[in-house]
Order: sequence, then C-alpha cells, then structure tokens
Amino acid sequence: MLTQNDEPERRRFTPDEFQVMLDEGILHPRERAQLRDGFVMVPDRSRMPFRPVRADLEPEGGVVPSDQQLLEAPPASRERRQEAEIDMNALARETEEPLIRRKFNVDEYYRMAEVGILSPDERIELLDGEIVIMAAMGSRHIWCLIDLEEEIQEKIGRRASKAPQIPVRLATRYAPEPDIMLLRRNDGCRERPGPTGADVLLAIEISDTTIGNDRRVKLPAYARAGIPETWLVDVNAQVVEMYTDPQDGAYQNYVPVDLEGVLTPSAFPDVEIFVRDVMRW
Repeated sequence: MLTQNDEPERRRFTPDEFQVMLDEGILHPRERAQLRDGFVMVPDRSRMPFRPVRADLEPEGGVVPSDQQLLEAPPASRERRQEAEIDMNALARETEEPLIRRKFNVDEYYRMAEVGILSPDERIELLDGEIVIMAAMGSRHIWCLIDLEEEIQEKIGRRASKAPQIPVRLATRYAPEPDIMLLRRNDGCRERPGPTGADVLLAIEISDTTIGNDRRVKLPAYARAGIPETWLVDVNAQVVEMYTDPQDGAYQNYVPVDLEGVLTPSAFPDVEIFVRDVMRW
C-alpha cells in the first residue's frame, strides 16, 4: 500500500507485539525503546542536546551547602516557587530526547515471524530496516504475473528455480519480495535460511502503483547486492524496464522494451518472451 506521497505504508505494532519483542530479546532494555502510534521509537543519539552547566546553579565558592544550612534556609516565596516550576517545565521540554523509528535487521525480521509477531499471511517486506506493507495487486498486476510465470516455466523450465514472491536476503536491513525470481539451481542441502542476492539470476518486479518506489528503493538494493539483472514491469505504460550490469551499487545498462519488443534474460540468451504475451489488455 502506498501513501499519498508515494511512500510505502509502514507496518505498525500493537502493545502486545511490542512486549513480545522485549520478551524475546528482539529489543534490548538498553535501547530504551518506546511504542508511539504503533511504531517502535528509540532515542536519536545524533540529535541528543548538549547542555552546558548553568553558571547560576553552581554553588558559591565551589562549596556545597550542608544539610543543616539547607534546613535553616528561609522558605522560597510563592513567586519564586512558581518561577522555579516554570523553569523546570521548560528544562524538561528542552531536554526531552528526540526519537526516531527503530530500524530492524534481517535476523530480527525473521525472528518476528518465528515468534508470531508477523503472520505468514501478511504482505510485507523489509526495506532499509523498515517493515513496509506491500501494495495490493490490481487486476493487470495479477494477470501479468500469471502470464509471466507461465512463459518462464515453458521456456526456461528446470534450468533455473522459479521463486514467486518469497523474501531474498540482500543486506543487513533488506529482505524484499520480488514478484518473480530466477535462482541458480541448488539441488543440495536446504539448511540455509533462504536465498540471498548471490543466488539470484533475475529479479522481476511488476508495478502498477509502485513503479516510482521500486525505482528509488528496490532497484538500487538489487544492484548493490550484485543481482545481474532486474526487470521492472510497468503494467500501466506497458513497458518492461530491463536493467543489467550492476557496478558500484547501480545498474549500468538500461533498456526499455515496449509491447512490440522481446524479453531475453541475460542468463538464457536462447529464450524469447514477447511483451505482448504478458500484457494482453
């Protein structure tokens, strides 16, 4: 789901889910995390205020008054007490810690799923440490996904593993879910937590309302992970954006393919997928 400014909606948490994070060690007490409006917030240490010692609060001559002296001191006037109360309230506001949303790493994200905080039915993904809600699929997205899967299955078969809508570990804070991935065949042990960027031959994102966010966030993440090829399928413009040759965190080659064009994955140069066959509207 996207908000009005084309930003993905972030997943909120309930007080019970927040407590489970504390109980399971996902959040550590030293973090001093708080739950605000469904978001996990932590102090922003980069913006912690520095307050020099106030000269008017220093004891005269550097001598701290004794308890007896304090007891014998005359009581403060009502006006002075009111002034002190105002000063303390202002000081509390000034020294209140600025908060930022707490980011999660991939291990914490998977742990939340294991302990039941995140449901298997939720359409969510981890992008730059934020758990975001994936946009609902429109009808064009659905039909394009169905047709692309059929074309890939028919023309590539078992030369690669086809993985629809499963998370891929890209970096410490990234676990997106491409609509389709082609993975290198791995017929050996399956004890690893899941595919990583090194397993991916091709990532495909089908976009209707999310094309802008996919270009800004997901595409650079795939390039930084070294995924050799990514397709962004714009079902509204009926164009497939083909990106290849990732270097220094960005794809160096970009080719738009319209309805009259043909898609050929770099890993399978003998394969031809006609764009018109996967955008039939």
